[in-house]
Amino acid sequence: DDAVGVLDALGVPQAQVLGISMGGMVAQHLAWRHPGRVRALHLWMTSSGARHLPLQAPRLRWMILRRPRHRDQALAHITALYQALAGPAYPTPVDVTRARVEAAAERAWRPQAHVRQMMAIAHDGDRSRWLRELPQRCAAPISIVHGSAAPLLPLPHGQHLANLLPAARLTVIEGWGHDLPAALWPRLAATVPRA
Repeated sequence: DDAVGVLDALGVPQAQVLGISMGGMVAQHLAWRHPGRVRALHLWMTSSGARHLPLQAPRLRWMILRRPRHRDQALAHITALYQALAGPAYPTPVDVTRARVEAAAERAWRPQAHVRQMMAIAHDGDRSRWLRELPQRCAAPISIVHGSAAPLLPLPHGQHLANLLPAARLTVIEGWGHDLPAALWPRLAATVPRA
């Protein structure tokens, strides 16, 4: 509803909606609740929330939930987490990752944001039942893009979405993880056609 409020404020009647990770989950709700506002739906490295899908590795789960108390330690930890989310085919240099983490911290330092995000995802639950009905409710074309090496939401998450939304176009990028490496920007941008 907040996203639709932004569209209203901008005077945009319909938009291509692109959601990444938890944003993809939000985009699913947007398309369900406001189908007429969605011209195209793009779901990148996200999930239906089905409970039978594989979890991330325990080490990664521990990294997500762990938060050092001091800012410098936290920045180092978040940098290590983002490096762990990257896929083997598209690594981002650690200094580039650290610069992005520091810029984000300067913009908005919210040490508990990741834990809150995980709680929101867990609370949202399984959207499979109504996702099966989404194509009848929302006529917009749907694309799904997922990495073969996604450590946070492994590839079966993207494949399950494609099974629920059989008219969707699924693109699997070999060696991509759960990040947005600069080397993939042109390829990812090409999955979103110009309106």
